[in-house]
Amino acid sequence: CALRDSNPRPTRCKRVALPTELSAQVPTTLACLVYFGKMERLEARVHGRVQGVMFRDFVERKAKNLSLLGYVYNEPEGTVCVVAEGENASLQKLITLLHTGPLLAQVKRVDVSFLPATKELHSFTILL
Repeated sequence: CALRDSNPRPTRCKRVALPTELSAQVPTTLACLVYFGKMERLEARVHGRVQGVMFRDFVERKAKNLSLLGYVYNEPEGTVCVVAEGENASLQKLITLLHTGPLLAQVKRVDVSFLPATKELHSFTILL
């Protein structure tokens, strides 16, 4: 302990919680949002060259990084549908990312609608 080195008289050091220990005591942001009811639901349809270019994988990675819950899947007519729930700021960031997409994608249009969150989702997954 640093106090023992600078103080010739031995004293007992007070244990202080590390930042990682403190974060373990606090509920996750997503759990807080679910508890306090501040979640929203985003339903988006992405048009353009969005199938066969790792678009769903891109959405899954970005949504997980934004602590969103939901799923993404391909539609038969060539679009990609995204359903995500979370904080509005995170959903807005996801919308911006949907307009860009991965390197090989060519996004022409993103149709977006917001609804109340169902709070029935537990992770973000790719539906086949």
